[in-house]
Amino acid sequence: MTSFLGEYDPAVDALERAEALFLDARRRTEEFLATLGHEMRSPLSALSTALQVWSMAKEDPAQMEELRSIMERQVRQLVHLSDDLLDVARIAQGRLELHREPVGLEELIEAACEQVRPFIDGRGHALTVRMPAEPLVVYGDPSRLLQVFANLIQNAAKFTNRNGSLCVTVEPQDGMAVVRVRDNGPGIEEHMLPSIFEPFTQVAETRGLENDGVGIGLRLVKTIVELHGGAVVARSEGLGCGSEFTVQLPVTKDAPGNQQPATEQPAATRHEGNGNGNGQRPRADRIDVVEDGHAG
Repeated sequence: MTSFLGEYDPAVDALERAEALFLDARRRTEEFLATLGHEMRSPLSALSTALQVWSMAKEDPAQMEELRSIMERQVRQLVHLSDDLLDVARIAQGRLELHREPVGLEELIEAACEQVRPFIDGRGHALTVRMPAEPLVVYGDPSRLLQVFANLIQNAAKFTNRNGSLCVTVEPQDGMAVVRVRDNGPGIEEHMLPSIFEPFTQVAETRGLENDGVGIGLRLVKTIVELHGGAVVARSEGLGCGSEFTVQLPVTKDAPGNQQPATEQPAATRHEGNGNGNGQRPRADRIDVVEDGHAG
């Protein structure tokens, strides 16, 4: 950048770059607050309406049960939003803690699918899960890893038009457990991929879809995965080609529930930085269709 004398002035250049960063941060914050307000307004509006109808439905047990279900679902959505916001704050303050133990990936994926099942069912998606023949165990915080996979599966469901297809694949690869979450949604443009895990980032082409979120879930996913010594990447062939998120985590030979792992790793890790029911494991070629519903 040149000064008024026509000479390059590094101080002026640094000032203008700082101003540009400040303006971009302010824009992101304003967009985030507007989106947060929208995300909170929807469940709060549903809760308000359900409460108003509740007083008139006392003689109708079936309607009261339906209203209770609605309120429970909306409260769950608000709690999830609140938890994500608190986690973002913990990350910024360097206070996100992990309590690690050996945990089986199959159990985590099953739990994540069950957690997101109502949302997937509501949008009429078909979800396919492919698991390896042999168990894969990772050393990590079960609740945080569940958060990662539930977040990725729900994101895929959110950003895929109704009656779409989702697929979760788990496989071993070079000492790592690789989990892929794919969808046939609108996809992600190439220029957005480098910033997709940045806080408050939303893909413009997906705005307007139902439940487009506040743009913090993927940031949490990235941070939690990296704290486990893993990595997460996003891929897409472009608009109309769907997207794939791949998580890699180190595997361990320890059995799930073993509180003294053979590998010397701390039981708790503190983040310091800036801001199928029968007990039988499916075969490698088995495809489990978890849900193939239709929108109601």
